[in-house]
Parts: sequence; C-alpha cells; structure tokens
Amino acid sequence: MTIKISESFQLIADAAGLSKRAWAFAEGSVVAAAGPFGLQCWSFGSHADALTVALESPLTTPYVGISCWRKFDTPPTANTWILQVNNATVTGSVPSSSSAHGGLRGAGNTDITVFRGNGAIVTTLSNALTLGAWQHFEWRHYIHNTVGTIELWIDGIHQPDADVLGDASDSGSVTSVGFNGNVDGATSFIADVIIAQHATQPVERTGVARIHTLLPDGDSANTAWTGGFANVDDPLGASDGAATVVSSNVLNAKQDYTFADLPETPSSVLAVVVETEASKDVVGTVGMTPYVNSNTVEAAGAEATLATAFGHASSIFVTNPDGGAAWTPAAVNAVIAGHEITTL
Repeated sequence: MTIKISESFQLIADAAGLSKRAWAFAEGSVVAAAGPFGLQCWSFGSHADALTVALESPLTTPYVGISCWRKFDTPPTANTWILQVNNATVTGSVPSSSSAHGGLRGAGNTDITVFRGNGAIVTTLSNALTLGAWQHFEWRHYIHNTVGTIELWIDGIHQPDADVLGDASDSGSVTSVGFNGNVDGATSFIADVIIAQHATQPVERTGVARIHTLLPDGDSANTAWTGGFANVDDPLGASDGAATVVSSNVLNAKQDYTFADLPETPSSVLAVVVETEASKDVVGTVGMTPYVNSNTVEAAGAEATLATAFGHASSIFVTNPDGGAAWTPAAVNAVIAGHEITTL
C-alpha cells in the first residue's frame, strides 16, 4: 500500500521513493484552526475555499483511500464536497462536479449525497451529519467503470447503502482528491487528512484515524550540531524561522532528539512521520536526511535538497525498523528521531 500522511501542507511519499506532492489550497479565507486532536486543521469560509491533494499521476484504475475529519456548524449546501476523488488538473481549484470520480456532497440539510462518478448518485444518507460536531469519514474506492467498488464509513460505522459494486467511476484517470467549503459562506472545518493509493490492490482501512504531532522534549545521543532540542521544538505551522535553530557545516553530522509521548494509547499506529523545516546558507548542494532510531536500530528517510529559504522536509516510516513490523504505541513513545547532513 502507498500510504502518505502529513501534519503540514505537504503530502509525503513512502519509503519506496515516490515523489513528494504538495497540498494545493484555493485560498479565499482558508485559515489554520484548532483541530479536534492537534495541529492539522483548517477552516473554510466560503465555497471558493478548497483543499486539493495531487495523487500519483496518472492512474486510470487505481485504488484510493481517504480518511479525514470534518465539521459543519450549518448544513453544507448542495455543491459542497465533503470529500471527492477527481480526474481534473488541480492547483488550488475548487473540486468540480463534472470531473468527479465519486465522493460525498452536502444536500442543504443534514443529509449526505453519495456520488459514484460524473454526477451519478448512489444514494442519499438521511441525517448522516451531526451539526457542530467533528465526524470521521473513511472512503475506499476502486476506480473502474464495470467492476469498481465504493465503501464508506462514518465515525467507524459502515454505510452499506453507499456501497457500489460495478460502475464506480466516470472516464479518465484519477489525479487528486478534494474538499471544499460551503456555498453559502458558513464556516466549515477539515482536519487530519490521510490519503492512500495503490495501482493494483486495495488500500488498507485506516479506521477512525487521528494524527498526533509529537515535539522534541530532549536531546538524545547524537549532538553534533550547534544548539539543542529547545531550538527546534516549534509546532508545525508556527516556526520562528532563523530565530532559534540548530546548525552544522560538517558532512555526516547527526543530531537527534527524544519526543513527548502520545497523548492517548491507540489500538494501532499507521506510520511515524519525521517532519523538519530546514535551509542552507552556503553555495552548492546541501542534502539533509531525516531518520528514526528504534531500540538502537536506525532507518533513514529520503534526502531533502535544501534551499536558502526555509523549506519542509519529511519522511514516512510505515513500519518499525526494529523488526520490520507495525509500530506499537510503546515504540512510538520511545522513538528517537533526527537529521543528518548527507550531502555537502
């Protein structure tokens, strides 16, 4: 499975080396907001406000999975996409009705209309929305016009009336997923978006998934850089830039940290993502590689080529390098993570 998780404005590739993809915002009045569990939350103030996420491109019969949390304080209007799989080119555009492979749309009340592609309605789920409350949506979709499938869970409960087996798509390749705000301009919210995609086999279920951001709370064994953890414990989206940093000009220099524990004990862990904001102040190529260390077993992520302006570097670790199995909450709480200068 290709699963990508982000706590910031980027969609991060897995260890197979797939290209990084950026979030694309249509920003009329998109602003960061307090989420149900952490930092990955934005509010939409109009229908023009949208979030579109580019997928690996282009696949004509892919398997796609979407996990997200949404909150509507007023009923989403009929053209509001709660979530959508799309075949249109996206660069911050509002999700389109005519190019949708499928998705969930508001109905002007607490009902949700389920689409299977190109405006074809599967069903309308009566009173599926709880206004003013965060709800989790999980959508699994095999894009195919004769043997396709659609499955939907709301707050972890399967919605069999939304199931499709057969024509689950319009024509064209899948390029993105999208979400947008209310046509009437009422505020709505989106948080903790997780995207999965695979070309040849179904993606795994995420369940009612949450994203937790764990900040450095101490220095670990490698302290070759100047400065310590207190210089790099800024929450994502609230970096103070060059005001407090760690720095090094030595090839293969490592710096790593311990982290705060998970705020809850989940039943399972989908992945660990190491996220860093970094820059260079020298001429020439500089590469920095994030890594994790679990019970003394280290795994390196993808090298990021740094620019003179601060940029975002991330790597996803779907399995624990200590044994190669899924992460456990205890292993996450004990993990060490850091960064190494790998090109200079």
